[in-house]
Amino acid sequence: MSVINFNLRGIDVKVMATLKHEAEKKHTSVNLLILKCIEQTLGYSYKVNKPMYHDLDHLAGTWNKEEVKAFEENTRYFEKIDKDLWS
Repeated sequence: MSVINFNLRGIDVKVMATLKHEAEKKHTSVNLLILKCIEQTLGYSYKVNKPMYHDLDHLAGTWNKEEVKAFEENTRYFEKIDKDLWS
């Protein structure tokens, strides 16, 4: 099975909030929740065996406040949206 990526624009704020809430309840990502909804709606309700990795679990929650602040400052650039790219 090949995988294709695409972006979904124009999602209503309330719909997005509901998706986030449902994803949190199901301990999954919004992306995976949307994929499952699409598959089920189209009749592809089979279970996809996607690998679950735990090789970085030991790092979760180990940063102190200064390290978190430094990471956020150094990655802030990635939050900027290039509007020319999306028009």
